[in-house]
Amino acid sequence: MTLFSSDPLELAKVNQYQAMELIRNLLWDESSNVGVPKHLIDAAFNINVKDGGIDALIRDAKPSNDEIIPDGYSGFQVKSSDLPPKECKKELHERGDLDGDLKELVEYVLENAGTYVLILFADLTALQKKNRRDAIVDELSRHYSTPKVRIYTIDNLISFARRFPGLSKLDEGVPFRYGRITLKLGTQQFSEAIPTETVSSLT
Repeated sequence: MTLFSSDPLELAKVNQYQAMELIRNLLWDESSNVGVPKHLIDAAFNINVKDGGIDALIRDAKPSNDEIIPDGYSGFQVKSSDLPPKECKKELHERGDLDGDLKELVEYVLENAGTYVLILFADLTALQKKNRRDAIVDELSRHYSTPKVRIYTIDNLISFARRFPGLSKLDEGVPFRYGRITLKLGTQQFSEAIPTETVSSLT
């Protein structure tokens, strides 16, 4: 299966581990593209521990382009499927209790005037996306004035991935070829995407 595919139905089949791996790689690759140091990014591999409501945290970023990585603090919550508007609200709170406290890292991002980014591996219409974003903004506005919220869905992810050939052509079990620099350290493999325009100039 092609993980970052131009086929929305195929991309919607990823599991939570694959979804987080893809977003982690996307953030790392984009950080190189827009001048955000990687030491500002926390995106753990262990998704089975309490994460404070945020799967990836970026601190005090100053990207040259904020299309993917917002300026300042940002927290990314990654879901491998859709969440209805009410569930989007619950995702912000401890134990999903709307009368309870906000999750720790959600609060941390907003207290630093940051952006909460919900990533849904789902193919949503503009209206569906608006309804989910409005639900989150309404809920966070109970605690903070003018909260900054983004939602990325499959259409956004496909457009982002096309900027990096190593992501858009990534198949399970197939080594990276064009568009990605690969480094092996023992049994670990690390990869860095090269922006599309750079690949074009080299081929």
